[in-house]
Amino acid sequence: MLYIIIGEKVMNRKIIALIVSGLLLLQGCATPRAGGGKTSSGGDVEQACNPLVIGAIAFAGCALISNGNKRAVTGAACAAAAMVGCYMVNSYKAQQTRTAQQVEDDYLRHNKQLPEKAALASYETKITPPAGVQRGADVQVASNIVVIPGRQDKNIKVEEKLDVIDSRGDEWGTLKKVANESGQAGEFQSSFKFRVQDAMSQGVYTVRRTVYLNNVAVRSDNGAKFQVVQGTAGMAVALLSE
Repeated sequence: MLYIIIGEKVMNRKIIALIVSGLLLLQGCATPRAGGGKTSSGGDVEQACNPLVIGAIAFAGCALISNGNKRAVTGAACAAAAMVGCYMVNSYKAQQTRTAQQVEDDYLRHNKQLPEKAALASYETKITPPAGVQRGADVQVASNIVVIPGRQDKNIKVEEKLDVIDSRGDEWGTLKKVANESGQAGEFQSSFKFRVQDAMSQGVYTVRRTVYLNNVAVRSDNGAKFQVVQGTAGMAVALLSE
């Protein structure tokens, strides 16, 4: 099993940013959505996140950034981080399950009036499967977001930022996406996936989740975690937990 060797957190972020940017430009990694929050299919994700193409970009990125650094990042680790990021970007999807009016009506059953500004009512996340995941299998992350409309800003942008971080604080993948294409409050379900890579080191990983309302972070949570351990016959296994 290959292990990631990272000396500086800032350096790691720069590498991931370079790799993902290269993928976006050369591969069309961010597939445009149609109306209703649709995203690319599983086959499209597999095609966009081609490990051979990603590996070439990753190696080139590492060569540019790690040159002269005593603790250079391995090409395999760069490719793994790029794969995680590419899967996150391509597989992310969000759909509205309740309208702003439905959420407003429910809120007013228990309150005299709406808040002055739009507010986050709840944000829940679930990681599946509940058991171990073999190397090459996918980790699924699903969230439910409820936003109450405000008296003064019923038009609102709801964004979700997600970061996959290892126990050393280094990022393996990150994305920030709009969850409400309608520009309204309401209830939304979002999901994305990423694949456990050979080069992911053992230890506990965190999926840090942050919700933004009109570009302001209103809640950040580090409660969603999974653990990558060494299994039998060199197998990487992710044990999921909340």
